[in-house]
Amino acid sequence: IEPGPLAMMLLAGIEVSALDEGARIDVAAAWERQQSRVAVRAQAALAEVVAVPVRASEIVAAQEWQATFDALSEAVVLVDEHVTVQRAHRVACALLGAEVQPVVGRPLRDLLAARYDGASTQLHDHLLEGRPLAKAVFRIGDRDYSVTTERVRLDAPTSRTVCVFEDVTERLAVEGERQELLAATE
Repeated sequence: IEPGPLAMMLLAGIEVSALDEGARIDVAAAWERQQSRVAVRAQAALAEVVAVPVRASEIVAAQEWQATFDALSEAVVLVDEHVTVQRAHRVACALLGAEVQPVVGRPLRDLLAARYDGASTQLHDHLLEGRPLAKAVFRIGDRDYSVTTERVRLDAPTSRTVCVFEDVTERLAVEGERQELLAATE
């Protein structure tokens, strides 16, 4: 049980009988205001404590998704409508020849051109036009990549596109050799 304002005055050594009725009301009102402020501060502190586990679980979830994407052998890049990189995982950064921070916010065309001497123009034009790609093969540097894109709508005013780059260089080389062998046997 919390002591009321008059009990608090007694505890503080204030002679209650010496106060007139108006002073008692002022003391009671001041006590109520103080209690209200304490309650507001307590609620704010409780809200922060309750929010911490939510933030912690969100961080863990984000780390799990990042680990999942980093485990993929394909390069995955999220670009905006201007084909500017918004997100990229470990393999994508290796493809683009940079760390994550220098990649994010830069045009994909510039990143590919810097690493592969302008090999990205055709791919960039497809992405800029918003045309979907389904396993379209592009030569990037000395490697062949099958590129698949999918437009995604997030809670943002603009759309984004996920680009998946699968290195198919060896597979195409084996298929080429197979075709040669078949042609030689005919």
